[in-house]
Amino acid sequence: MIVSRKIVALLFLMIFSITANSQGLAPRFGLRAGVLYTDWEGEKVIDDMIAYQGKTGGFIGFYSVWEFSTSFNLEYGLNVSLKGFAMNGQLIIPGVQLAADLKNHSVYIDVPVAIRWLINNDSPSGVFIKGGVQLSYLALNKIEGNVLYNGTNFYGDPESNAEELNRFDISIFPGVGYQFTNGLHFQLLYERGLLNIIKDEDYLGLTNAINSVIKIQIGIDL
Repeated sequence: MIVSRKIVALLFLMIFSITANSQGLAPRFGLRAGVLYTDWEGEKVIDDMIAYQGKTGGFIGFYSVWEFSTSFNLEYGLNVSLKGFAMNGQLIIPGVQLAADLKNHSVYIDVPVAIRWLINNDSPSGVFIKGGVQLSYLALNKIEGNVLYNGTNFYGDPESNAEELNRFDISIFPGVGYQFTNGLHFQLLYERGLLNIIKDEDYLGLTNAINSVIKIQIGIDL
């Protein structure tokens, strides 16, 4: 956790230093939402009968952009995101036949901070590339689906089991986007987790895992 604390401290130091040197320009605020393709990547139970897959999720949030030159600006905000993964298949143990078709839904509160570089030097509109760091908190985690146990179906939508996972995550993300003069923008990003989100040694056959997210975002300045 010492490394994660250093990253968080660096993140807030970056916000303070850039806003302090933003040449007195007023920030722009806006709303954003989008679609996620999300997965957990990590070490899994060695069994060809079990398939781990990504699933579709989504997010909604708000952001602020500080312009501190014609080419660079700082973007940060807050999102509520639905992440997770899916699994299906069967596992045969002596005396037990277990089949499952499950989806793990993880609701995260994300705080991303990024630097934008506008390629055409025509702030705030035009093509830009970006990169940043994101701090996330797991607010809710639920498993949805059904399990076939020795011929009997069990349908499940249990209460939150977030305590079985690590609550905090840190990720890095590159991205590319385009902003129109009316404040509308589109972005494509990839988020890569840096911390193991499995608290115990095994969670649905995963011994360790990180969040991996492809994000398509639309937003507009208010």
